[in-house]
Amino acid sequence: MPTSQIILSYAKQPKILAGHPWVYPKAIHEIKGTPEAGDWVEIYDSKLQRIGAGFYNPNSLYRVRMMADIPLLKHFSKWPDIIKYRLEKAVLLRQTMRLPNENNTAYRLFNSESDGLSGLIIDAFHQILVISSNAYWTELYREQILEILTELMPNLQTIWIGQSKTLKKDGWNTPHQDDTSGLKTQVKEDGIIFEINFENIQKTGIFIDQRENHQRLAELAKGKKVLDLYTYHGGFALHAARAGAEKVTAVDSSKNAIIHAKHNATLNNINNIEWIEGDAKDYLKIAGDYDIVILDPPKLIPSKRNIEAAKNLYRFLHRETFKHIKSGSILMTCNCSSALSTNEFTKLVAQQALAEHQSIQILGTYGPSICHPILPIFPEGQYLTALLIAVK
Repeated sequence: MPTSQIILSYAKQPKILAGHPWVYPKAIHEIKGTPEAGDWVEIYDSKLQRIGAGFYNPNSLYRVRMMADIPLLKHFSKWPDIIKYRLEKAVLLRQTMRLPNENNTAYRLFNSESDGLSGLIIDAFHQILVISSNAYWTELYREQILEILTELMPNLQTIWIGQSKTLKKDGWNTPHQDDTSGLKTQVKEDGIIFEINFENIQKTGIFIDQRENHQRLAELAKGKKVLDLYTYHGGFALHAARAGAEKVTAVDSSKNAIIHAKHNATLNNINNIEWIEGDAKDYLKIAGDYDIVILDPPKLIPSKRNIEAAKNLYRFLHRETFKHIKSGSILMTCNCSSALSTNEFTKLVAQQALAEHQSIQILGTYGPSICHPILPIFPEGQYLTALLIAVK
């Protein structure tokens, strides 16, 4: 069967020509052929010049997920070869980053659009690869993806996790979920041991995107009193305690998260952390008792329709923090949604400091760890902003 052709609209094609990985419905001028969901299609510009290829999905907001440009298509005529090439390049890039290494055995092996395969995320946890499937095509071609991964990394176990919410939006209603009953592993992050119980996880296991921000915070923690709000499994708290913090208080509303964090502390022989099961919002008023405060709430903005409600919560969190935090303190505050840009988040935080008559300095603006590369043309990939702030 001939490959269907997607002709782009002249007005909407510039971003796609520049390498953006998503073709929205309004960017399509004409479809030649009758492609079905998951079909490999060729993309043409408004002058009918072929510019690339990708997977089509009539059910998705991302009508075509671009997978290959012309240089790649000149080398590979079949899409499985392009998938393999993208995965090979990602493995080589992580090797260049020296991942894994003796002190870090958890890292992102493949970062979806930014590594060239929209909808596919792969995280490595010691000897286990967790594949997070977020697109129709990844579920449809699951066996081929696993076959390529087994060829590239034959000694690693794989876990496939179909992400129900995102897949439903893509038109796939029966995501595959591997059985993870009783499956656990231990990984190192900058030498700190974290245990992962795959029966009960968020995302793919632990939040490896914060690895370098954990380290930055730890460099400042010696001899300090540290308040870690929304601690989850204790990422910031454990790093601060090991670095020599005088006192660490870690708060999370999830009972299971606190139990898990305490277990991680035991694995590392760390015993100077006070673990509290509670609503982090209730502990903003004690910020003045600490030298360093961390605000790392879960994702508040799943989509742009939630942005105003989320902004209001961010305003409350920062207003209350600045109301109570003392002069000379450090605040690490994080936003993990691309719907709120780094500039918008920074402005929001600064406005709340001003409202509480606090003078602040931004010591650093950081994104996710190095194993989460970002394409310049794809700002949506910059989902994490961490601001390191000095309160004057």
